[in-house]
Amino acid sequence: MEQERLHMRRFMVDCLKAVGAVEAHARQLADVLIEGDVRGHYSHGLNRLDMYVRDCEKKVVNTDGVPKILK
Repeated sequence: MEQERLHMRRFMVDCLKAVGAVEAHARQLADVLIEGDVRGHYSHGLNRLDMYVRDCEKKVVNTDGVPKILK
């Protein structure tokens, strides 16, 4: 199972980097998506990867943005 998880993570990171995501952000998102699948919330796991990739391609999201805490 761990090998499968590592392959899935690498695939997601590669996909996200290919559309401009910073590697650290791609790794964090991949981990969150994997946890969604592991916990049985498939609608918030790997199924979401396509949506995030399309959003990056269409520039709907900032692929290298850093959150800023205002308050």
